[in-house]
Amino acid sequence: AAVLASAWLRVCLAHGAAAPAAAAAAGWDPLSPGPFAVAGPREVLGRNDSADLTHFQMSIWVPDAAGLYPVVVFVPGFGYGPKKYDEVMRHVASHGFIMLGIDIPPATIAEQGAMERAADVVTVLRFAVADNSSALEEAWRRHGGRRDVHFDGHNRLGLMAHSIGGHAALAAIDIFDCFNVRFVALFDPVDGNDPYGFRPQYLLPLGTHPEIQLQFDAPVLIMTSGLAGDALPYPSILHWPACAPNDRSGFHWFASMLSPKWMVNFTDYGHLDVLDSHHPDGGKLVCPTGHGVADTDQGRATYRRALGALTIALAQAVVPDVPQSPPLQQDERLKWLFFPPPPLRPGV
Repeated sequence: AAVLASAWLRVCLAHGAAAPAAAAAAGWDPLSPGPFAVAGPREVLGRNDSADLTHFQMSIWVPDAAGLYPVVVFVPGFGYGPKKYDEVMRHVASHGFIMLGIDIPPATIAEQGAMERAADVVTVLRFAVADNSSALEEAWRRHGGRRDVHFDGHNRLGLMAHSIGGHAALAAIDIFDCFNVRFVALFDPVDGNDPYGFRPQYLLPLGTHPEIQLQFDAPVLIMTSGLAGDALPYPSILHWPACAPNDRSGFHWFASMLSPKWMVNFTDYGHLDVLDSHHPDGGKLVCPTGHGVADTDQGRATYRRALGALTIALAQAVVPDVPQSPPLQQDERLKWLFFPPPPLRPGV
């Protein structure tokens, strides 16, 4: 993809995207579990591991085989910890990625502003890339991780986020430092400190087409749920908002980003359907959930695998040398973003 360059543009893809392989491999299916067993989730970083990590922990999912793996930092949203996203995290990890989820306690989230949360993301990204990821490796080993698993966050780093975690992730690489992030995958990203506007701290002006451009050029995939922009039908006196309002999610972000960028909408799902099937039912009192086939355990499981699969399709197209990644043409992976196979159609 063409890269725009000017005095104000921070170029994150310093080394470019992975070169397309010459031959295609049959049977590549990111919707199915990958070739690796997964170790985790395991809390590898606690409050005693680093003076900089004073008020949050991190959980990790690692391919359970010797090798050097890309690192993906995940920023959860809505006050949930990363373990509530285990199905998505485990699926991506099974395809050859180390998943590092930031776990900030809900009490801290309530106290923090949006930019303070972004600063936390920066702290984690710095830790993930420091000294060729050696500090992160040592933390993993101190918590019982195998010594022949190696982390390549310095050269092959991805960023993933959900809900208000999207604001923190994008602010981190737009304002602070892009850390040579290779790709960004976002699930219903929400601008601001909360979807309710209690603390109006936004990265962009509200609206579906803000007149501001974010200043990084890592490839971005935005995955939205069709019901995230709808509010539950409570009495109007409550002024109950949508969990991902249209003026601060979806096209709000997409219109402000440089290419290459993609957006996929899962029409029949809700904002919290990304969470594991055992997530608290109280979430249904806050956000609409899927209907029809999407309101079944099988439908939600397929949805979560699809979010992971789309992330894998993008990551394997732009991140070089993913372990045991079949030699597909780059375009063949990216086509998966536009033409996902059954059983996802026609709900995309």
